[in-house]
Amino acid sequence: GAGGVQYMSAGSGVTHSEFNPSQTDEMRFLQVWLLPKAADTTPAYATMDLTAADKDGQLKLFLSSDGKDGSIVTQADARVHAATLRGDQVIDTALAEVR
Repeated sequence: GAGGVQYMSAGSGVTHSEFNPSQTDEMRFLQVWLLPKAADTTPAYATMDLTAADKDGQLKLFLSSDGKDGSIVTQADARVHAATLRGDQVIDTALAEVR
């Protein structure tokens, strides 16, 4: 659904495909690939729903290597945020090093 996030780590191998099951409704999605810290790990899958309020004019952390703030845990050194900016909304933030 709208605002949904899916995380998948192929690890030691996963078969996967993406498709829109609707014959009439359009779908948009963003697929991002991150390099894991280690190879041949156990495959993993998780989902999270982000509401419009979660990301309205602010950064919402949804993927991190340490599960910070309830985010999905990834096997990559990364923190991934979502935000929706309207009009003159601005986000000013310092990027921190992931440990």
